[in-house]
Amino acid sequence: MENKGNNKKKIIIIAVAVLALAAAIIAFLYFRSQIRATTMRILRLEGVVTLEEDGKNKSIRENVRVKRNV
Repeated sequence: MENKGNNKKKIIIIAVAVLALAAAIIAFLYFRSQIRATTMRILRLEGVVTLEEDGKNKSIRENVRVKRNV
């Protein structure tokens, strides 16, 4: 009889662990989509490239970091 009780406890513990893991994965995937970059690096320029901030042209060159105003 005691063996049955231990098996039920193990099954419940495993089920709770699986549900907690699934909830953690779902939460991670949901909040990951809200992460946004605020800085980027321009590695290569081709053609005509312009960069404006507040309606004013800014100088631009390769390998420069550009920060986004949040």
